[in-house]
Amino acid sequence: MGEDYGWQGKVALRNDWGTLRDNIQNYIKGINFGYKKKLKEIDVDYVNARAAFKDAKTVVFSLPSGAYELKAKSFVIAAGVRPRMYEGLPELSKHAITSDDLFSLKDNPGKTLVIGGGYIAIECAGFLRGLGNEVILANRSSFLRQFDKDMAHKITEQLEEEGINMMSNAVIKAVKQLGEKRYEVEIESKLHTGKVVSEKLEVNTIMVAIGRDGRPESYGADKAGLKV
Repeated sequence: MGEDYGWQGKVALRNDWGTLRDNIQNYIKGINFGYKKKLKEIDVDYVNARAAFKDAKTVVFSLPSGAYELKAKSFVIAAGVRPRMYEGLPELSKHAITSDDLFSLKDNPGKTLVIGGGYIAIECAGFLRGLGNEVILANRSSFLRQFDKDMAHKITEQLEEEGINMMSNAVIKAVKQLGEKRYEVEIESKLHTGKVVSEKLEVNTIMVAIGRDGRPESYGADKAGLKV
């Protein structure tokens, strides 16, 4: 089972990122194939295209062959959510990846700065450290602040024991590319004493995990008469 996740060796374990990535991608493809097969079995038409409302009774699909309209009395919207990107810092948006991109990377992300303090940021930081990567986890406030405080403290404590550099009350001020897979990140942190300190870290990958949005404007929710 461990081999499926890229683990090699019996004593000195090492992880092969390519094996891990490929098996995860194949697993996702398998799930999607299963969904499509089941939809076909129960006579549900599946259209693989971006859709947006033209009005409250019409949806337009964007296909390579052109636009296709579908009219209906009722619609069920289950568009999912997409990762939110760090605002106000174009260089960060240019060079950073999101949790959705992580298992599409060709190579192991190496030394990684994970930005965020929710469970997705915590989860990604934890397993990257488990693979042997050096990890910095930075958040503008405390970690897991919407969860039980005692449990959040326990998790934070454990991540620190595992060697993750936890930076709370931290704001990303600047990002500069130094070379291929090499970035310099300036982080400003507020200490418990109230003192503000600034430091520069060099990393191979920057991953943003600061929440997800439904993005109703992407499918024309306003044209359907929906108020968000």
